[in-house]
Amino acid sequence: MNKNRLNISGLAGVMPAAAMTLCLAVLTGCGSSSSDVMPQDGRDVVDPDNSSGDIYHGVAANGYLRDAIVWLDINDNKELDEGEPETRSGEQGRFALDLTDINDARREANLRVLDPRDYPLMLLAIPGETIDETRIVDGNTAVATVDRHFFLSAPADVQKITPLTTLVKIQQELTLGPQTSGTSTDVIRAAVNQAHNGLRSTLGQDINFLEDYLTSENTRLEKYAQSVTEYIKLQIPGFISSRFRADQSDTYLTGEEWLLIGRVLLSSVPGLWDQLDSIAAETGGSYEGINASTQLTYSLVDVNFDDPYVVRKATVYKSPDAMDDGELPVTAVERESYLSTTIDYSYNTLGGIEKIESDGFIAFVPEFQFTEAIEPGWFFENFQYWGTDGVVDQVLYLERSGLGPVTRIEFDSAHPLDHEEGLTKAEARDLATNPDLYPLDGLPEATAEYDIQSNRVNRIDVVEGGEAFIYTFQFDSERRVQSMRKLSGQTVISEWQYEYNVPKEVPNATALLLMRITRYQGGAADNVVDQISEVFAEEVMVGNELVIRPDYVFVSNPAVEAPLGLLRYDYEYHTPVTILSDFMDQNRQVDPEDQAAIQAIREEINAFDSSLLALEGEANELYVGLADANGLPIQGRLNVLKLASVLFEHERLSTFVYDL
Repeated sequence: MNKNRLNISGLAGVMPAAAMTLCLAVLTGCGSSSSDVMPQDGRDVVDPDNSSGDIYHGVAANGYLRDAIVWLDINDNKELDEGEPETRSGEQGRFALDLTDINDARREANLRVLDPRDYPLMLLAIPGETIDETRIVDGNTAVATVDRHFFLSAPADVQKITPLTTLVKIQQELTLGPQTSGTSTDVIRAAVNQAHNGLRSTLGQDINFLEDYLTSENTRLEKYAQSVTEYIKLQIPGFISSRFRADQSDTYLTGEEWLLIGRVLLSSVPGLWDQLDSIAAETGGSYEGINASTQLTYSLVDVNFDDPYVVRKATVYKSPDAMDDGELPVTAVERESYLSTTIDYSYNTLGGIEKIESDGFIAFVPEFQFTEAIEPGWFFENFQYWGTDGVVDQVLYLERSGLGPVTRIEFDSAHPLDHEEGLTKAEARDLATNPDLYPLDGLPEATAEYDIQSNRVNRIDVVEGGEAFIYTFQFDSERRVQSMRKLSGQTVISEWQYEYNVPKEVPNATALLLMRITRYQGGAADNVVDQISEVFAEEVMVGNELVIRPDYVFVSNPAVEAPLGLLRYDYEYHTPVTILSDFMDQNRQVDPEDQAAIQAIREEINAFDSSLLALEGEANELYVGLADANGLPIQGRLNVLKLASVLFEHERLSTFVYDL
């Protein structure tokens, strides 16, 4: 990150996206409406038998693949490691992996021999070397060397490697994670079945993804498989292909890269297969003669192979009485007793938020991209109500293109506060216990449409509670928001005025006043100030970069009586010390000013898992407390009187199970 990353005009970089975007329907793979009776699959068709012995037989196919590199991925990292059995496939894609040397050494050491059925398979096709025998029409076969690199895989206990077994393996890792060493054969087979049924349910396909579609001459599955291979070939970026060309056999593909491409692949398969079905329908349902390479449109994704950390969940804690009389702060010990709301985030393949699910209550704020992103007043409203029961109460669906601006939001709510006005806390809590009162029915209670011009929103059209509103904007010469109005017809409901880099002296503080937002009840001409929010930033070193990031937001509400009329929202960020504690389970006391000690911890983290350093500088908590007229925190227990707190949990994008 650098100073330019702080995008004031778009406000995207001012707060953690997950914090302010009222911001996973999980691919559980735990069942399917489809029949569980399968035809022969890749565990049953290979001859000779693989029930014993140190030679492991299998078949590689898109069409049958000859002279492809095949290996037993013993540690399931997708890389060809030293000592892992490898070979080249032969006629009709057949291959034999020899574990004799490995198992003889294990026998001499009195160790359990490796059963190859307990491990997944990987395949790499090499342009100019690997030959694909593709069946075309009436049983005729086209034989050609492949034109681009591609990889395929198969779960453990499946001896046939195909594009369709690759989908099962991707599904398995997204739902169950990589296979761990020492897992029993029964557990492995159960996991494969679970992933297989989950994939059929997710894709809405009552098919056997493990079927030997070439032997059974299932042309439909064969064309489905060819489209998957074609997509993989096109989606592999140049920097990975260059490794293949250089024969860097130890780093053909990393597990993270494999899973990132796999995520994109799973999200694209339904569209590819819909195209195939449409083409077949034009010829009476026959898939014969369809060329998956030339007759389909492949929409590729610019995958972020940096595999960034994104927020998986936000958890809101508060004292039941804190917002009534400020009686109780939220402390670390008390947090679990005061769970208010949990918010889960779903992402598209590029890491853009597409869905937010709330167990509890969050306010619908269509202008969040421009105001609430740095004026967290909606947190104050959310803290008024609380209560989780493990059932989703609200869902926000965000339409966007990749990481681009949100173009539409639909808000579906089962929470009584979104259906009845004037409810007290007690009434809202009582009504919220009835899940059938206002069910999540897919019919939005509110919508927001964003008019995007030159990557900037010029207008928002909102329908909420049967009423229509519009938001209009004015921008300054630097394309920053200068003012925003909310109107009902021609009547101004609220107006926000923005000021940037405002000079202000803050007692005993070094923070910079980055922005001031003044909200007026009615138009600014009415001069009725409803709220003033001041965003203070700090300039700090994160790793080796100097960054500017939000430090705290001071919110003044003139119409609210003391002490709640003056609130302060403070950020806490991940440091090497917190990463060491939260992700490596090592508690260590270090002086924040001791840069040498912090650098030593940073190097320790890098040696353990260098990707964890990407968390440094990410917000891990936002808490609200009382402030004085200067915006300084009122001291209390734990030095800061926390009325409420939001904790953020991060995961790498490649580990996410996401909505298709």
